[in-house]
Amino acid sequence: MVDSNGSDGDAHFEFERTRDGDLHAAIKQDGFRLPKGLLQRSVGHVVLSGARPFLYIGAAIGLAGTGVPWPLKLAGALLLFLAAQRAFLTLVHDASHKLYSPDRATNDLLADFFAAGFIGMLLRKYRKIHLAHHAANGSADDPEFFGYEVVTRAGGMGRFILRYALGFEVLYLLRKYHLGQDQYLGSKRIRKGSVDQPRRFEKLGIVTSQLALIGAFWAGSCLVLYPVWLYVAMTWSPLLSRLRFLAEHPGHGQLTKSTEGSWWERIYFAPYHFNFHLEHHLWPSLPPYRLGRVHAELARSGFFERNPSFLARSFVQTLAEYERPPAA
Repeated sequence: MVDSNGSDGDAHFEFERTRDGDLHAAIKQDGFRLPKGLLQRSVGHVVLSGARPFLYIGAAIGLAGTGVPWPLKLAGALLLFLAAQRAFLTLVHDASHKLYSPDRATNDLLADFFAAGFIGMLLRKYRKIHLAHHAANGSADDPEFFGYEVVTRAGGMGRFILRYALGFEVLYLLRKYHLGQDQYLGSKRIRKGSVDQPRRFEKLGIVTSQLALIGAFWAGSCLVLYPVWLYVAMTWSPLLSRLRFLAEHPGHGQLTKSTEGSWWERIYFAPYHFNFHLEHHLWPSLPPYRLGRVHAELARSGFFERNPSFLARSFVQTLAEYERPPAA
């Protein structure tokens, strides 16, 4: 599965696929050792991370109360809501790796009520997809696999984006995360108690979160923003998830890349250090707020100089490369 070319200390790796085990083999052969202490948890980091999407929502409500013309208010709210939902979704991802607590029951309860419910999701349902992704990362068995041929069949990137913007992918999303998820996964399904056993009243997180949003918008005299929130949750936010995956697992899943990303890409594509995606797949249990440190250590060791294909400069740049005609 792993090909190593070059002398010791100057290895270059090529993969038939990049399941997490292949990545582990590559990093071991490269000689990198994870610095000690990085698995230590930080309540402060978790609290600050959890507060961020609520600050975005508060900013949108505050903007609605200003004298700015309503078209600009709606545009600003859409951007702030998109930032909030990208943060919520990344928190859900991180919670699938026990961000909130090492105790699964506590972790899942907090995640459902303080992140997943606001975007109409259940942590357990998300985890079912995500565990299958980690188990088969980069292979044909990966339920998250998404190659550029999907974009081509849609008529190109512009039309692919338009499909999401117009809500044509809503039924796909409902099937994936709610209705018929087991049928969606098929043989790729991971059977495990943490994903197969519903928690009592687990959907209450969605109900209470949505009621909290409605109450906040009503209190801010901007209830009109709630449909905007729902629109973003069903269109632009899942679109960015798909595009992020395409950039982080380019080609036919033969790579798992980290992306440096611009400041706005780290808000809208991959918040909370999720842009360091290679590092996450190498060490899935590593708290997300430690990924930046690991990335810096990898860079300092020369890993990315020896293996430049594992690092991209920009999500947009990576996606744009798909649109370029092949060299003659």
